[in-house]
Amino acid sequence: MQAVIELQRRLPNARVLYVSATGATEASNLGYMQRLGLWGPGTSFVSKDEFIDLLQQQGISKLPSFPFYLIPNPIADLISILRKHPGALKSA
Repeated sequence: MQAVIELQRRLPNARVLYVSATGATEASNLGYMQRLGLWGPGTSFVSKDEFIDLLQQQGISKLPSFPFYLIPNPIADLISILRKHPGALKSA
């Protein structure tokens, strides 16, 4: 994990794709995903440790819900998408 963090630090403008088959087996395994914006200024969590602590308190069953933290206001984003693409929810 340290190598991934160091690589991101050395290449601040590089695009990053996080892919892992086992990344969510423990909350602490998400710590290398710094560029997702899950913690820090303007987010729900002050630090990586605060984010990981919350997930650990809630238990492993809550880990699949962590992507919802990626969207600061999911309802507003959904409304915005639907305004741009009004037929998005129509069934085929």
